[in-house]
Amino acid sequence: DNLIYWAARWMADSVWDRYTKFFKPVKSKNFNEDLNWSFEGIWAYIERDDEWIRIVTPMNWSPAKKAWLKSNDLILEADWNILKNYSLEDWVSFIKWKSWSLVNLKIKRWNSILNISVKRWRISVPSVEIFWNWKDLEENPDVLKIKINQFWQNTDKELYQILFNNPKSEKIIFDLRDNPWGDL
Repeated sequence: DNLIYWAARWMADSVWDRYTKFFKPVKSKNFNEDLNWSFEGIWAYIERDDEWIRIVTPMNWSPAKKAWLKSNDLILEADWNILKNYSLEDWVSFIKWKSWSLVNLKIKRWNSILNISVKRWRISVPSVEIFWNWKDLEENPDVLKIKINQFWQNTDKELYQILFNNPKSEKIIFDLRDNPWGDL
């Protein structure tokens, strides 16, 4: 098994693409859970930024947003564990735990160091949603405004449902702001 895993990891690494990775079975299971949005945590998009983890954007209605975490915040510690030399997957495992438990984060924002406690939740955020602005609808009832929060395996189905249920719309505006593009 180790030889097969080593060979598969070597092949994936030789592509020189930051989105191509080999996962052992347990990590593959966790990755698939993430694609299904069936996990608990603080609900923020993160990426590795040199030696730290950077928050790309907190998701709408998330514990991260409620705790005032911001885009470009660097996570230095989780529950007093200095996470400098860990992989992105290991960082996620420190932050992702059971709903309603607290995680204490040390955040670097600009030149300030902040200690922020975030209560983890299990939430279900749609990848596609309609923006309802009643004033705009009164003025332009034929315009449909759609926000795509994340691209994942069911985005096309969710988008189809919205378009199918709103056939009278003559114009569509897609809002892709704060969208980290997900796992394409």
